Amino acid sequence: GAERVFHDHATAFAESGMTVEQAVFAGDYDDAYQTPLPLHPLRIPAWLGWLGSPGRLVGRALALRRLAAAGRFDVVVSHMDGANWVNALSSSRAAKVLVVHGSVVHDRNQRGWRQWLRTRVVIPALYNRAEVTVAVSEGIRRELVELGVQRAEAVPNFFDVLAIQRAAIAELPPEGAGLFDTDDVLVTSGRLSAQKNQFELLRLYAALKAARPGLRLAILGDGERRDELLAACAQMGLRTRHPWAHPQTADASDADVWFLGYQKNPFAFLARARLFLFPSLWEGFPLALCEAMACGVPVSSADCPTGPREILAPDTEPVPMQATTAEYTQAGVLLPMLGSDASRQIWVNAVLHLLEAHAARQQLADGGLAAVAQLDRSVILARWQAVVQRAAGSRA
Repeated sequence: GAERVFHDHATAFAESGMTVEQAVFAGDYDDAYQTPLPLHPLRIPAWLGWLGSPGRLVGRALALRRLAAAGRFDVVVSHMDGANWVNALSSSRAAKVLVVHGSVVHDRNQRGWRQWLRTRVVIPALYNRAEVTVAVSEGIRRELVELGVQRAEAVPNFFDVLAIQRAAIAELPPEGAGLFDTDDVLVTSGRLSAQKNQFELLRLYAALKAARPGLRLAILGDGERRDELLAACAQMGLRTRHPWAHPQTADASDADVWFLGYQKNPFAFLARARLFLFPSLWEGFPLALCEAMACGVPVSSADCPTGPREILAPDTEPVPMQATTAEYTQAGVLLPMLGSDASRQIWVNAVLHLLEAHAARQQLADGGLAAVAQLDRSVILARWQAVVQRAAGSRA
């Protein structure tokens, strides 16, 4: 997600008339998001690399400082913790805008003393060196303020809604052949990781399939939990179809769960599904949820920190994990976090209801389109331009 936003911001800023160049940690740039803009790897001396993470951090900060001085940049915008720390430590003359993409407090990848050091010491010390810290959701902004970050504001991610809708009507690639032979297809999208909670989604799907045997589940994405999820399907008696070499993949007519891997055009799959399910444990401002809404598919999401409530029920307080029952909004359904028999049953009831209720699905789809229209590229880009200009003006 952050790599995607990095690409979208760079492209949009350049199209608006700014002179834009990109800097990345050497070897860390995803080929899927390349642009024609100048690209600078922040290379560090080998001896600093031998010092581990602290050495790499210092080396990259020095490399960014040299780059900023050579290019006489007015503003350096960075994304995610590592890049934000490098930006803040660079002490360059450029104004610094730090972008936070995920919940800081609820990130389960960070635990114990490392999380305490990160949230109580490093983030307040470094982020207050920047002109502004931009959170992609109001919930994250509140977390940052509570941690002592003084100049934090919320600007959500933006979406090129028309481009998404054009891509949604494209033909499916060969690996999608046969998936939509039935109308009963659920879809989700995201990295195969603990954060995205796909294991609990599989347990939910198994319960749904017991009540609705012809139901299929399509999972877009790849990641470190691929083998675990394939093994979980086997343990649950779910037949899988996937693009990977092992284990064996089922025939299209027999497959229950379709793992589709990374897709350059996920929108063609999203638009053809009956429902989009989003079971994440924590988020920032989830791209996948909004992209599904832009494709016109009704969405059901865990009320996780942060983002889904702000997207689906913006007039309510963004309190994490507020939903204890199925909460139907104009733009989608907010549900309890999946992880217990009770929460799973609430999801089962809601999904089965929506599968039968065409009018309700259409109403949610229409409401989702209206909600994501408020996040269109042209609307949010104007807010971002104001942030960049204000940051640059503070150093003038």
